[in-house]
Amino acid sequence: MVDGKQRLTTIFEFANEVFPVAEDSILPRLAGSSFSSLPDDVKKAFWSYQFSVEYLPTTDEATLTNVFDRINRNVARLQRQELRHARFGGAFASAVERLNYHLIEKFGFDLPRIALSSRRQMKDVELVAQLLLLLENGPQSFSQDELDDAYGARDEAWDAAEEVESGFRHIVSLLSTLTRESSWSTPVMRRLRNQADFYSLFGAYAQLSSNAREPNPAHASERLYELMTTVADEKLREGNAAAEAYFNAARSASNDLRQRRRRIEIVTAALLDETWG
Repeated sequence: MVDGKQRLTTIFEFANEVFPVAEDSILPRLAGSSFSSLPDDVKKAFWSYQFSVEYLPTTDEATLTNVFDRINRNVARLQRQELRHARFGGAFASAVERLNYHLIEKFGFDLPRIALSSRRQMKDVELVAQLLLLLENGPQSFSQDELDDAYGARDEAWDAAEEVESGFRHIVSLLSTLTRESSWSTPVMRRLRNQADFYSLFGAYAQLSSNAREPNPAHASERLYELMTTVADEKLREGNAAAEAYFNAARSASNDLRQRRRRIEIVTAALLDETWG
């Protein structure tokens, strides 16, 4: 039978294989090391570290959540999405994290493209939350406080849960088919892997799906290739108001509501083979 210390050792060794000692550690000789490769004296010091423990004589979830929230806001420097993960565990939060895993299962870690350090701070989860809210109410621009409110309003009950989750999975399926087209693998199409561009593509498909106007994958890929080629080339953008607008809308203040709507509008027109230039 495995005792408590052995179990903790296994957990910490696993965690440190995934999260090695930081490169900017105050102990440069240990930078990049996993737990299993640390010197014996360092391991001993680790196991000898004394923690301060405060006992809270309550099981009230609201009280415990509030204490945890205050501690992390004032000590740990967690990102806002990490705090939401700790604070909310209801209908919306559960769906967000479940569907984030679904997205990873379909596309791996390259669509959308989010740096590993940002994924550790749950920025990928935050993007999925924004995509679900897009499906529920259309394109929106949330401050961090407003996103907190959106989580809170949907924590105990989320009336749109079934419809929105079904819609999310359907659009991911459509995008999965799209990414199998040959032009998708070209360098110019890599732009669509960026978060702002992926939001635009997802939003365009959401709009088309809601109106039962889903495009043929091969044709959609060709049209997206044409659009992205024009957006990427400064000379081609000259005289093309839509391409210039898309480029500017994705480059700065990309989360601004007006910018998001404009990008989705342009991508939607391209997918429908309508004039976007």
